[in-house]
Amino acid sequence: MKKTKQYHFFNSFFIVGILLLIVLLNYGCLSQNKNSSDISNKDTLPTISSDEKISAPEKTEPISDNGSKTNCTEIYANGTVTVNAHIKGGSLPYTYRFSHKADSEKWSDTTEQSDSEFSVKVPSYPCTYTIKMTVNDKAGYTMTKMFNIIVKKDTKSTLKAKNINISADYVCSGTNTLFVSSEFEGGVPPYKYKYSYINSNGTETELKDSTYSKSEYLKFSTSPGNYTIRVTAEDCIGTSAHIDKTLHSVTCLPLKNIYQYSEPELPTGCEVTSLATCLNYYNFNITKNTLADQYLPIGYFEFINNEKYGPDPENEFAGNPNIKESYGCYSNCIATAANNYFKDINSPFKASALNGKELEELYMYLNQGKPVIIWTTMYLAESYVNDTWKTYDGNNVEWLANEHCVVLAGYDKEKNTVYIADPLNENEQLTECNAALFKKRYNEINKHAVIIGKP
Repeated sequence: MKKTKQYHFFNSFFIVGILLLIVLLNYGCLSQNKNSSDISNKDTLPTISSDEKISAPEKTEPISDNGSKTNCTEIYANGTVTVNAHIKGGSLPYTYRFSHKADSEKWSDTTEQSDSEFSVKVPSYPCTYTIKMTVNDKAGYTMTKMFNIIVKKDTKSTLKAKNINISADYVCSGTNTLFVSSEFEGGVPPYKYKYSYINSNGTETELKDSTYSKSEYLKFSTSPGNYTIRVTAEDCIGTSAHIDKTLHSVTCLPLKNIYQYSEPELPTGCEVTSLATCLNYYNFNITKNTLADQYLPIGYFEFINNEKYGPDPENEFAGNPNIKESYGCYSNCIATAANNYFKDINSPFKASALNGKELEELYMYLNQGKPVIIWTTMYLAESYVNDTWKTYDGNNVEWLANEHCVVLAGYDKEKNTVYIADPLNENEQLTECNAALFKKRYNEINKHAVIIGKP
């Protein structure tokens, strides 16, 4: 019995302890859960109220005007003004807005556009018309500029063409560059210009458009025939006028003439100067003086028993082209000089004398793109015998005064003209000559010519 009571007491005590432990554990969990709830409900994170703003540094103007302008400061009623905006700085792209006002403080509605040119028609009555340009960049920076335009009564003088000048009276068929200038008056300046040419079929080809320059270099290509160069001007209010000039395109080659008196000069060196002109056409880099000093066969004079002996000008230059008191040479001599040069530089080109051919036969070579070195007279003056001597093999030489050598570059059967590179012309341009007179002098000098090309 005693053992049993003790056992029950022990069991009771054990059960009570277990229950007490459970209570304590539950109390601890509740406490922990309560503390966790208190922490989660606390406002520990910073907040920004609705009336708070993050401020940025004060802005400075990052975009500015760089020469924006209108095409007119004065205009007649109902005219059109163009604003050309030139802006620099800031962040691209720019957005442009234009507002317009006349005789009132009230601005008209703004017009937004993304390009930098804006045209507006001014009122139909006299006033001071203001255009306001506002520009925004990508970052939101802004600049404005005002333009004041004086609108006059709707009365004006007619826009008229005064004159046109072109740097040449003709062009060679192929690619050409010409300087063209014109002058207009009346209307409402400034004027815009358009440049074009019209072929023989009436087709107009635009060469340059929308420029305020009244003079331009124009590059274009032609075939033989007549062409019209046209300059069209348009004033501020859209009135236009044009002026034309006929330009003749001929069969000729684009040679650059060499002047025999350019330093160092060759007073009697028209033959080697013409040879240099021809060689440079074929892109050989050679000067007239190098040809004269290194490749030209030269013969000198002497008196034997009071009789003058000298070279045969068919084969050697009579005298020295560097000296004024000399004579000259003919086709075989120049062909030899050219071939001496070709041999020295190991070139496949070859020069050949073409003696006795009719002038019209030489046009065939021009059609093939080959210029012809040809003998004529100075300024197409009449030739005559002014000196004689004997060659060393006993032949007599009669030297013709005014003997001259040029390069035949073109011809025009319609106008009966030929075009030559003349060493007596100090300009690079070709010289236009009457074909009949040129042929007469060519025949007087015994029909001498030289052609150059690959064999």
